[in-house]
Amino acid sequence: MPKETRFGDYVLRVNAYEKDVLDFITNRGSSDTKIHVNQVPTSLEMIFQNSEIEPGTSMRVKTILHDQTGEKILSNAIISVKDSNNQIRDQTEKQTDDFFEVPTAYNEPPGKWSVVAVSEGITSESTFKIRGREASEIKIVNNTLIITNVGNVPYNESLLVKIGGESVNLLVSLSVDETRKFVLNAPDGEYDVEIINGGKQQAAESVTLTGKVISVKEASAILTLTRYPLAWIFVILVLGFVLAMVLRKGYQRSFVGYMSAPKKEKPADSKDSLNISLLRKGMTLKSKNKAELSLSLKGDKQGVSLTLLRIKNSEDIKGSEACQQVLQQVINFAEENKSIAYISDGYKNILFISAPIMTKTFKNEKAAVEIARNASEVISKYNKLAKHKIDFGISVNYGDMVLNKEGSILKFMSFGNSLTVSKKVASLSNGEVLISEDFKNKVSSEMTVERQPREDINVYTVKEARFKADASKFIDSFKKRMEK
Repeated sequence: MPKETRFGDYVLRVNAYEKDVLDFITNRGSSDTKIHVNQVPTSLEMIFQNSEIEPGTSMRVKTILHDQTGEKILSNAIISVKDSNNQIRDQTEKQTDDFFEVPTAYNEPPGKWSVVAVSEGITSESTFKIRGREASEIKIVNNTLIITNVGNVPYNESLLVKIGGESVNLLVSLSVDETRKFVLNAPDGEYDVEIINGGKQQAAESVTLTGKVISVKEASAILTLTRYPLAWIFVILVLGFVLAMVLRKGYQRSFVGYMSAPKKEKPADSKDSLNISLLRKGMTLKSKNKAELSLSLKGDKQGVSLTLLRIKNSEDIKGSEACQQVLQQVINFAEENKSIAYISDGYKNILFISAPIMTKTFKNEKAAVEIARNASEVISKYNKLAKHKIDFGISVNYGDMVLNKEGSILKFMSFGNSLTVSKKVASLSNGEVLISEDFKNKVSSEMTVERQPREDINVYTVKEARFKADASKFIDSFKKRMEK
């Protein structure tokens, strides 16, 4: 069969006959049989929505697996994203012919990133470019001009500062993420201040200024001290008072005298004694695997799903054994789903990390949602009958972390603002499960969500989840049906 033969079923017919001496057919017969031509993967194509992107946006990329005739084959591809330093930024398993988004930070340095895809033993690699973007954020607060570099390259611009009818040229040089402050001065009065760059207005405010002449000078600690001497004197007096009280208490504790005979204390009320004992004891939540937050860590960078349970009244329930049992039940369920629990802020935040290094799979979104739903159901059921209710919020987020497993301890370091977003979303929750914008984008093809009105951040609730079933569970179920 030719290599380019299309896959499918074919009929092979064999004819046989015999002829006599006069060349007449005297006998004949035929036989048919079916043959099947397999669909063989021959090439893996990678398609980018754009060849270049701005920092802070996302690149959309998809893979297409072709067979021997060039037709598409649906399969799974493992996609790895590497930055310009050849460091892996993201890795996921995605179905071919489905778009995968590669997000970038607003301050991501310009450079060439590469995407490597592997499917059915075929590897494909392609690149895209992050452009350089010079940008700034300019604000006028009272008499201070604040300029921040929000681009991904050094900012070197000449700004025109108009104060009333006069103009001042200001040369500003900022490294990435650097902020500089400038104090505006003018004879006492109210002025219209305007900042112009490249012929375009960047900021404009009406402010009250003081001084002798119109000028723009960089702010400094010395200037602040000279402008507000009374405030600094007040701060120094408060610090001196606190220091004197500390020294006085330390002196009294070091005094040596005589000890009188111990006095018999009145037995406290049994109920009060129990409450005091529990408050002193506090929570004793247990976790099988310990997680430690590190500020500097060498390890593997992985995309992880984060479920955060925020206890808003943690101080009020520390002495409740019933609350402790409920929270322990939530932790046990998460650990059964191979998630790691990290308890911080005096049991105020319980973070569940579903990471490939522990679950041995890159698809941890379903587990994160199930952990969040279980926590919401368990605590809500407890609150219906409990006298001391648990005030809580739950968030599900997706982000990058550097992970390193040392024995039974998982050390992690968060990239970007994933932990901050998790806490923010959880604080907006009133017992329901809220998911972040990043998590929604990650599972957009697998669930239906509904946007919820909350302050200045996008949060969503899950209306319907359509996660793919585990193949091993399907096979086990099929075997059981066959045995019957």
